[in-house]
Amino acid sequence: MLNYNWIYENLSGEMAGCQHYKKCWCKKTIKELGWADDQGGVPLFPGEFEHLKKLQDDGHTPNRRFTYKNGLWFIETCGGNHKQCMYREHRSMMCRLFPLQIVVDDKTGLCTLMISQECPLCYKVPEKTLKEAKVVVKMINIIGNVGDLKKFAKRMNAFYGKINNFKEIK
Repeated sequence: MLNYNWIYENLSGEMAGCQHYKKCWCKKTIKELGWADDQGGVPLFPGEFEHLKKLQDDGHTPNRRFTYKNGLWFIETCGGNHKQCMYREHRSMMCRLFPLQIVVDDKTGLCTLMISQECPLCYKVPEKTLKEAKVVVKMINIIGNVGDLKKFAKRMNAFYGKINNFKEIK
C-alpha cells in the first residue's frame, strides 16, 4: 500500500490558482456524483480513501463527504475556493498535484506525470511542484500495487473518458 503520510509531506501543493481563473476542475464531478450543493469532488488513488477516512475517524481531519461510484472513491473538496479552504492541510493527492495529473496506464499500471494543455495554469507550475511530483510518481511506480493501479486506471477512464490533450512531463 502507498504511504500517504509520506506522499502528503512531499507534495506541498503550492498551486492554488483555479479560483483566480474562475474555473474549477473538481466542480465538474458534482453532476456525476449527484451532490446537490456546490461542493466539488476529486477521485482518490488506491488506498487513499482508507488513509483519509482513518484520519477523519481518529479526529485528525475535519469531517468530509466520501462517495463511492463506478468503483472509485471521491472526496469532497473546497470547490475551488482555496483562500477559504478549510481542508487545505488535509488535501488529497489529486488536489495537491493540480493542475498536474498522474495518469495511470491501464495495461501496465505505470504512472506518468501529465498536464492538461487546456488548463490556463499549465504554464505556471512552480519548479518545486514539478520536482516533488516527479519524486512521488517514481515512488508510486516502484512500490504501488500494479493490479490496483490498473483497475484504478480503467475506472478513471470510464468515469472521465479517455485522457485528451494531455502532455507528458519528463
